[in-house]
Amino acid sequence: MKRVLFLALLVLTIFLIPFTAQADETPRVFVDGQELTFDVAPANIDGRIMVPLRSIFEALNCPVIWNAYQPDIATARIGQQTLVLGIGWDSVYVDNMEHPLLEGIARE
Repeated sequence: MKRVLFLALLVLTIFLIPFTAQADETPRVFVDGQELTFDVAPANIDGRIMVPLRSIFEALNCPVIWNAYQPDIATARIGQQTLVLGIGWDSVYVDNMEHPLLEGIARE
């Protein structure tokens, strides 16, 4: 009987831990062991973590270029590669080759 009670409590604990850990916590982002700070906090939207990419690129020493004439598009240089991202786009372009994203880039 004690063994059944122990197993029941163990199963309940396994199922309850993920729900208690998600209680309105802002997602934390780390690059090379350092926690990043953001102007706009990362958000969990429908189970996907959305983060401002500029802070991540800057933490990786990758410059981000914004075009004043196309403010919804950003270009980032990562080593010899060029990434082009647009708000609301379903793809990212790496050296002019399209790569689909799981989610479009959102604006909050």
